[in-house]
Amino acid sequence: MTKFQYVSLNYEEKREMIRVNGSFLAEKQNETHGKRTIYALYGFFVEVSFDAFGHERYIRVIENYFESESSLEGVLINLN
Repeated sequence: MTKFQYVSLNYEEKREMIRVNGSFLAEKQNETHGKRTIYALYGFFVEVSFDAFGHERYIRVIENYFESESSLEGVLINLN
């Protein structure tokens, strides 16, 4: 699957694709803004954002998370 095919999926399909085929990479928690989780999926990165109450806000594709404008300070990396 390409990132363009993934972007064209509906929200529930995106969530299911992450659940089944995604590899958890990192999580960043913020007390006021919630958390972000990063997954690798078919050669691209997907970010899932949650509000402070744990509700999903959005899912988006990121070209290269480690080169994006997103700060990595405080990110917990899963090395398993």
